[in-house]
Amino acid sequence: MAWLIKRESRSSTYSPPQIEMAGERVAVFHTRTGQIFAVQADCPHKGGPLADGLLGGTTLLSPLHARKFELATGEPILGGCALKTGTFG
Repeated sequence: MAWLIKRESRSSTYSPPQIEMAGERVAVFHTRTGQIFAVQADCPHKGGPLADGLLGGTTLLSPLHARKFELATGEPILGGCALKTGTFG
């Protein structure tokens, strides 16, 4: 499956595109090395907006409770969260 994601506007603040796929909201991240990752848009811990998280390499830090996830697998790696985030692709 190929995805084409188009940004509708350019602003001075970056936020990753969000799409809906099979009824689920998905946040799409593009790393500095050119990798693209798609994860569920809401944190599995408390439903916070993962799309607003801090991207660092291939990890994502949740903006609300500092839970950290590996983007490739969805595995939690920091913050005591036992729940995995959904990944796509």
